[in-house]
Amino acid sequence: MKPLSHLLISLVGASAIAGSALLAVQNATPISLSVLGITLVPIPFGLLLALGFGAGLGLGAIAPLAWQLLGPSKSR
Repeated sequence: MKPLSHLLISLVGASAIAGSALLAVQNATPISLSVLGITLVPIPFGLLLALGFGAGLGLGAIAPLAWQLLGPSKSR
């Protein structure tokens, strides 16, 4: 059962990357965001999508390590 779950997780990740790449190529219009009242420089939607996706993947990879280090220690 474990190899099947790894395959499904890989397929979901690959389809998310492919979908975001397809969406990024089709939408090249510049978007300017407002964060806390500050308007940012207009950047293409595809670049914004790629940066957000990359940040999510990076934080998702780091989060389990942080939880393991900061979690309660188990005595054996």
